[in-house]
Amino acid sequence: MLGLVYLLAFLVYLLLSVGVVSFSSKKAKERGIAGWKWGVPAALIMYLIVFWDHIPTLVSHGYFCNKDAGFKIHKTLEQWNKEYPGVAETLNYEDFPQSEGDRNHYIRHLNQRFDSVFTRTPVFLSVKQRKYQVIDISTNEVLAEYIDYSSGGGFQNANALTDYKLWLASNSCENDMASRTLFNAFRSSLEKIKGKK
Repeated sequence: MLGLVYLLAFLVYLLLSVGVVSFSSKKAKERGIAGWKWGVPAALIMYLIVFWDHIPTLVSHGYFCNKDAGFKIHKTLEQWNKEYPGVAETLNYEDFPQSEGDRNHYIRHLNQRFDSVFTRTPVFLSVKQRKYQVIDISTNEVLAEYIDYSSGGGFQNANALTDYKLWLASNSCENDMASRTLFNAFRSSLEKIKGKK
């Protein structure tokens, strides 16, 4: 149903745009000017009214993805165990809340020593950085992080007009989610070092 609404809206806008371009060309010809001299700018204006942010969003999303997206380990579990011998054995099961926070920043407690922290930050137009980190809460040290970028929004949680622009939507920098899988595996390995109940 929503797809039909989008299709109808685009059809109406296309017809309106064709009308504006035709009218501009006709008026130019009435004044002895080549029709394209007014028709092309009219077409460009009609395009930019809706799609002005399309190319800047695609370019900036690609830039940020190439700049720093991906999975990075700053300290392996083996390195951490060498620095803090015997600490892993002291961790035990407790009733931690699943997560706390909101959709832009939340913390998931893995055990007494480690938190998984998620932060969503707007960076440019509708491009947002999504940063997932595993943090040693005693030292505030980041052991691993996964950075990804999305653009556009979604009409399910639409907060702005941009969220309805489906052509801006890009959920991730990667298609196969390999880096996200590596981060999740690292995070799971920290959950598994909990001591006995």
